[in-house]
Amino acid sequence: MQLVSLITIHYKREKHLCNLLRGLARNTEKPDEVIIVSIGKKATIETSYPFEIRNVVVPWSDTDTLPIAEARNIGAEKAKGKKLIFLDVDCIPERDFIKKIKKYEENYGGLVMGNPYYLTRKLSETFSDYDLEKFSIAHPSRPQPKSINQELNYMLFWSLCFAIEKKQFNIIGGFDTAFTGYGGEDTDFALRAKELNCPFYLCDAIVYHQQHHIYMPPLNQFENIVNNANLFFRKWELWPMENHLSEFTELELIEWSEESTKPIEILHHPNNDMVTNSLVENKPFR
Repeated sequence: MQLVSLITIHYKREKHLCNLLRGLARNTEKPDEVIIVSIGKKATIETSYPFEIRNVVVPWSDTDTLPIAEARNIGAEKAKGKKLIFLDVDCIPERDFIKKIKKYEENYGGLVMGNPYYLTRKLSETFSDYDLEKFSIAHPSRPQPKSINQELNYMLFWSLCFAIEKKQFNIIGGFDTAFTGYGGEDTDFALRAKELNCPFYLCDAIVYHQQHHIYMPPLNQFENIVNNANLFFRKWELWPMENHLSEFTELELIEWSEESTKPIEILHHPNNDMVTNSLVENKPFR
């Protein structure tokens, strides 16, 4: 039997991480190891769990952009298992998540993404299956697979919950570390999988996304989004994150249109008040 390594990226979300680990401990099948790639500061784990936990730290300072792509690649490199499951630190897996997504990946291969639901409230530390199901909703723009379906639209890939064989991950080349901070690296990963004829599937292995503060629009990530969008267009001649770019255009921060083939021009940077006023507390999704 091949070992299964679950990889999560941690940055200043201790409570979310604790809930993720509790969810894994409740799973009908456990991963063989959980690799926590902590950005800047090692995560604090105060409870024992029925699986090995390995805590890897990526050096980082507040003046740098978050190295999300690099952190995922480091997690995959350190993994002992031939089967990789990536799960965002904000997510709590349903009881059969590991069992389902592992079986689908074994039977179908390729890139297998789970199904995110979004919690509408914060949970207590003693959350139950009832809490997860009652206080969560599906994303209105996402397909809702009943089992597993092959998906030809690779733009639907989100990196918050997916499984892939380590060999296939390395063939794709991991996540492009030229993308830094927020946005674009997961869609780029999916399009490179498509280019290599790696099949993409959506499945019914559910994770519950925990609430956290978000910015609407994400002005806190303004430069990262613009830089990553320009990089993405140079590679694929497609614009990612069009909703964010449209919002920035309406605010007259950038010059851009969906038909544009020129790099996005920054007209103004958002000021501190604009960023502060875009903060929204505990919304399930945008």
